[in-house]
Amino acid sequence: MIDDPMDAQLALLDPARREAPPAPGSVRHASILERAMSATDRDTATLAPLPEPRSARRRHRWRPYAATLAAAVAVAVVAGAALLPRGAGSPDAVSLVSSAAGTTAKVTSLRVSIEHEDQYSSGTGSIEISGNRMRVQVNGTYSDGHTEGSTTVYLGLVSYQQNLDGGTETDRRDRPLPPFVSSSEAVLDAALSGQDVAVVGQETVRDVPATHYRITLDATARAALAGVDPEKLAWFDLENPDQVRTVDVWVGDDLVRRLRVTGDDGSVRSAEYYDFGADIRIQAPDWAGIASPGEG
Repeated sequence: MIDDPMDAQLALLDPARREAPPAPGSVRHASILERAMSATDRDTATLAPLPEPRSARRRHRWRPYAATLAAAVAVAVVAGAALLPRGAGSPDAVSLVSSAAGTTAKVTSLRVSIEHEDQYSSGTGSIEISGNRMRVQVNGTYSDGHTEGSTTVYLGLVSYQQNLDGGTETDRRDRPLPPFVSSSEAVLDAALSGQDVAVVGQETVRDVPATHYRITLDATARAALAGVDPEKLAWFDLENPDQVRTVDVWVGDDLVRRLRVTGDDGSVRSAEYYDFGADIRIQAPDWAGIASPGEG
């Protein structure tokens, strides 16, 4: 019994009189122990160390493919100041990568270098983007030794392709090809739905300081990826989104500087983004016989 009125008022503020002590092994319990161990103004008892967090083709090329998959699982997002277990994504990392993807998707002119390697082929290429116009150049070498390559100019609904052997082809689509940058955003948003994002470190991409993030896909993220427009997935040759293991992204100045998609089979597709806002002119090739068609 407390006789002093002031003591009675102070007792009401004592959390020990209102709340049960945190359970051993809980996040709050670990946080209290951690603060106790760091105290410097008093002698502290030797405490047991905190437990470590648990760790939680065909021939391919850069062109449109169809993709279907259905799967869904629930995922919990851990927030707050407590330590995150391995395998859980930092809310800050998720938001930073998502922000960079959205900012990059709004860029109307830039250049991209692309590379791919799998058990069937390897290749390189480049993409120039100006509004709804694109110039895509790719070269690939297959496991049997033969090579293929082409340069394709997309002007709205019309495309002009010239192959390495000199052959040409003009095509008109029912709808414009999805822009590369918005396709990148769709891939990243789907990958981020699993919330498993880790900071790999600080690196430099084309002289720009960037933070390297690694997104590990779970069933939730793979299902989300499978729901993306197949033509957007085609930019990264994601014919089988259920086989994507990780998506690495390098972010600098709130822009995606590099993106790398790795499959369960070890296949890698990567893209490096640069010359943001450059003055890029894209017109029909000379062999098309016209200066520049309407953009449809």
